[in-house]
Amino acid sequence: TYILYHLLELDKRLTDKQIMYVNIHPLASSRIDYKMFKHIKPMPKYFETYEFLAATDCLITDYSSVMFDYALTKNKIILFTYDEEEYLNSRGTYLDINTLPFPLVKDVDELLNEIITDKSYNDSEFINNYCSYDSKYSCKNLCDTVILNKKNIMPTFEIPKNNKENVLIYVGNMAKNGITTSINIFLLNLNF
Repeated sequence: TYILYHLLELDKRLTDKQIMYVNIHPLASSRIDYKMFKHIKPMPKYFETYEFLAATDCLITDYSSVMFDYALTKNKIILFTYDEEEYLNSRGTYLDINTLPFPLVKDVDELLNEIITDKSYNDSEFINNYCSYDSKYSCKNLCDTVILNKKNIMPTFEIPKNNKENVLIYVGNMAKNGITTSINIFLLNLNF
């Protein structure tokens, strides 16, 4: 319901020169009739997401990892964190969002103001930290390193040998719930 409220407010206040394409979680998006909006449209399904984003002026996201990829465009990123307390309590984040260079906005007024404001932050440190291996050869370099075991293409790190079998355990999104608590207790009690 918050999402619909925000979209209705934004749609009323965007200008006729502005179109906002949104990509909302499918569960929430299925309940939204986009025909009611004049300035808001769903992301086109016939374009690959990153090709479409490359043609945009700005990214508005919440806590999504899409910000890491979009940062490479050097276009403006706005973090719309209207539900920050609830989100952090229920899901958490890997990084403290307050340490990111992007403007954080909490409501529609702040968001609209930030949309029309030129980019005024420096994201070069963010890009160096999180996107330093980006190049037109990134996929090839990764495949050469991982699959063909070629050396000195990308940095690799030796894992100390412990003479035990390596096991990958995937536990989902590590949400703060009973499943995560159970897997943490299990891992703490493993005899390895």
